Amino acid sequence: MAGAAVLAFALLPLALAVILGTHARMMGDDFCHLVSGLEFGPWGNLLFWRDSLNGSFSYYFLHGLFAPLETRAPGIIVTIVVVVWLFSLVWLIVAGHRLFGLAMPPVAIVIAVAAALVWLSIHGLVTPLSIYFYSAIARHTLPIAIFALMLAAGCEIIPRAQSSRRLAVASAVIALVAFLNAGMSEVFGTVQLALFTVMLPALYKLVPRESRRNSLALGMSGWAATVAALAVMATAPGVAKRLMRFGATPDSPIHVHIDWIPQTLELIKGFIVDKELTTAFMGALVIALLAMLSFRRPARPVAFGKPMQLAAPPLWLCLIVQLLLLTFVWGNTADNPQVLGRFSPAY
Repeated sequence: MAGAAVLAFALLPLALAVILGTHARMMGDDFCHLVSGLEFGPWGNLLFWRDSLNGSFSYYFLHGLFAPLETRAPGIIVTIVVVVWLFSLVWLIVAGHRLFGLAMPPVAIVIAVAAALVWLSIHGLVTPLSIYFYSAIARHTLPIAIFALMLAAGCEIIPRAQSSRRLAVASAVIALVAFLNAGMSEVFGTVQLALFTVMLPALYKLVPRESRRNSLALGMSGWAATVAALAVMATAPGVAKRLMRFGATPDSPIHVHIDWIPQTLELIKGFIVDKELTTAFMGALVIALLAMLSFRRPARPVAFGKPMQLAAPPLWLCLIVQLLLLTFVWGNTADNPQVLGRFSPAY
């Protein structure tokens, strides 16, 4: 009875997000993509925009695939993202506990923790358009859910890929998913590359010795596929055409380099002042840490004087990822917004 109540309260906010999502309507670029998707189909839509604007191949293929749904597509994709995101985190928690030999928490608690993390992530998005704007959710939010799904599948596969043949097939599948996921947008492709870069040494350090080879093979395949996807997007004819149209070059001078100090301080201030963003971030961090500390069973008691012994690995992981993604602090602040999609390589 208590478990059912916990699940009901945990899933209620996600149900609200789905209900609100059913009222999402097309706007802005959505109509352009709808027309081209209906006219050219998924593959033709991809080639059309790759040749004329940018190389986000998976993004335009998805728009072409969903085009027959017409104006119903925005509401449907919100539901898909929430469901996939929740399922992925539940699977990731279960498979992760199994991989690392940790005591499995009750199923109701697993679902409640996953639901809380999804809701806090949605609540902490910089703008509601990230979940309710069709183009934004497809380009930036759906890849987060797919990345979580890929991690869960990897945790499930690592201890099971006993033969070289199975490992090769699993690596190929992970590489394909990573390639398509990175192809949703240049921004997420860069984020995914940073995450895989951090994961490789983390896997070597944290995964049990008998599973190390498999985990590194899967991690390397995802990393290489992400690099390949970024290369495919960067070499799209539409990128060069867009830069020429606006007279921009990748080495365009952007501000003075010393500007990064006051800009960083200003954005940190904005993050702290933004109560919703701060609440969501801290809530997700606290829930994740409490869940890990509650369900982990260390081989020996943790010394009273070392309270960070269990908390240090995830905190260091978060810090390293943030440092790798520091360049995104200057997103949307460049003088020339056409340079690499509003991102300044000068910094």
